[in-house]
Amino acid sequence: MKKYLMLLLLCPLFLACSDDDEVTPELKLSKTAVELDVENDHVGVDIIEANGECSAISSDEKVALIGVNNEDKKVYIYGVGMGEATITVKDAIGVVATIKVSVGEGVLPLPETNPLAISINEGEVKELAYPLTMKGAYKAGSKNPDIATININRNNKKIEITGVTSGKTELYIYSDNTNNVKFIYEVTVAKL
Repeated sequence: MKKYLMLLLLCPLFLACSDDDEVTPELKLSKTAVELDVENDHVGVDIIEANGECSAISSDEKVALIGVNNEDKKVYIYGVGMGEATITVKDAIGVVATIKVSVGEGVLPLPETNPLAISINEGEVKELAYPLTMKGAYKAGSKNPDIATININRNNKKIEITGVTSGKTELYIYSDNTNNVKFIYEVTVAKL
């Protein structure tokens, strides 16, 4: 009888142990810190493990801009100005991972064609570094100007992005002569 009683008492312990074996969802990246400079102006960080598609934001878009390619499972980081920034990557269920970015001296060229993520508030005007590779005649346009607009300020060599109303849209810089898209900005406008 004592053996049966002992087995009955131990059974709940075995059952309780199996509940603790649940796997906590993770977001794993190939790097947690990167250093960029004029020689190495961008880097691709692999998304090793994620729960669905990822998005990312930069803590300082005057230092580093980002583009996420979920098909290739990569986060692209582009250095645009000297300083430090933190890239926060979030997957579809809200799990977060960060990448510390340090950019050395020099203003660096922005990438061509890979979309860059920009966050802005309604009514805010954000100035970005003028791409060094952008020579000649260019125009800028918005897929939805009711959400955000873009302007090339040739006088002070800045790209100006204005948040109009909350939502998401894409902004483009393209060649005036060939209409080939050179730069794409994925813009998220938040309410104040």
